[in-house]
Amino acid sequence: MSRPYCVTFAAPVGAGKSQIAHYLSWNLGLGIFSNDTIRNEIQAEHTESLDHNPDEYFRRRDERIRAALELGRSFIYDASVDRRWEEYAPVADEAGFDIVVISLDWSRDHWNAMIKHKGYDPQSAQCGTWFAQHEDFVSKHDKTISLSLRDEQFSERLEYTLKHIRALLQ
Repeated sequence: MSRPYCVTFAAPVGAGKSQIAHYLSWNLGLGIFSNDTIRNEIQAEHTESLDHNPDEYFRRRDERIRAALELGRSFIYDASVDRRWEEYAPVADEAGFDIVVISLDWSRDHWNAMIKHKGYDPQSAQCGTWFAQHEDFVSKHDKTISLSLRDEQFSERLEYTLKHIRALLQ
């Protein structure tokens, strides 16, 4: 690629983005920008309550992603762009970045098992919304997706993704 690139994800919450992001970071020598890090940072500052100010989270996230783009260096965005694609894609393009989207397209049963293990209730309305939002993104933006991972690739997802991303970036 002639322009800097951002490797990011399309996936519902709890689908395993961070494991892949860190594996790619180590093997490709790219820095990681993580929404979870900002969330944890704010929670640590507000130890008196489990709640944090979502406006502060959004402010920091948006400020830092813009700063990351201004550096002009390729990086990994450990987050899902499913719900923010229309907002995120033009900002990255304007900054001169190509976007590599890895979509984690696990079956509902597989994803349910993953999030149950993480303490979520797969039957909750919120989990249903997350899964539906991901399916909606995939149906609307399938041509945007650089790599789609399915259940059959799960056990080898790290090496499989690295191999495909390396080939794409050459």
